[in-house]
Amino acid sequence: MMLMLSGNETLSRADMAKRLEVDERSIERYIKDFNDLGLETVKRGDYDALDVESKVIRKLRQLTSFTKEEAKHMKMVIECMPESDAMKKHLKAKIDQMYELKVVVDQVVRRQNAENLPRLLQAIAEKKQVILYGYASANSNNVRNRLVEPIAFSENYVQINCYEPESDMNKMFKTERIERVEVLEHFYMFEKEHRMCCTDIFGIYKKERIRIQLKLNVRAAKLLQEEYPLSLAFLKTLDENHWMLDTHVCSMEGVGRFVMGLMDDIEVIRPKKFVTFLKKKVKTAKLKLQENTKNAKNEVFQINKCKETA
Repeated sequence: MMLMLSGNETLSRADMAKRLEVDERSIERYIKDFNDLGLETVKRGDYDALDVESKVIRKLRQLTSFTKEEAKHMKMVIECMPESDAMKKHLKAKIDQMYELKVVVDQVVRRQNAENLPRLLQAIAEKKQVILYGYASANSNNVRNRLVEPIAFSENYVQINCYEPESDMNKMFKTERIERVEVLEHFYMFEKEHRMCCTDIFGIYKKERIRIQLKLNVRAAKLLQEEYPLSLAFLKTLDENHWMLDTHVCSMEGVGRFVMGLMDDIEVIRPKKFVTFLKKKVKTAKLKLQENTKNAKNEVFQINKCKETA
């Protein structure tokens, strides 16, 4: 009867009584019981329905539903299940039906990660070392293999926290930069050295923590949420056209890159040293632009000179 009252069908009390093979007086008694228990109903013409705005229904909705980000993570974990698992197809279909997340795998997990992530999950569970083949490092600006002991994924599975014996450091590795993962037979050898790295919403990891407050207009707020979904938890609405981002970052580099791309759409509230950091970045960018312009003019001059000589 609860399903009938909460479904898309419009059934009268007589229809429900017929389907449930009871009399209409029983239906009336059940509806009264529902209301007494807090499952409030509303009358809509000739039929009854559960009031979706009642306190109990709202509470149930909170307990049984997921945010889009939570559903994305669930879908990603399901994708990591082996194809032989009988529940995989069923769970995928259920999540897709509930949240229309058919494109989640491409958004959250790159194609190569569909194979890499299960291996990393296995290595963490079994406490085994792995080799990250063809890892493209932005810091060292090279591509090479890395022997690591994987510890845990970041909240959004974009990075994995590992201990690297070669450098004797705990580092965050971006999963999309890993070409291939091989799980070794060797178990952890340096577990005492394992530490969790602090990562901010811009994907930067360091021990430093800097509080940042930015006032964003509609354009900046939307782009921030699209590019960095974890920022949603730190955004507060000021009015219909402005939002405040109040969070801690591990470095000014990540947030700096974002702000510099939207200088006309963002106001820095704090700290002052972030304003100084941005000014230096802008000045450096101008000098590089001038140098590039000068080099380009010299190249044009040399080309013209060669043409004249020819």
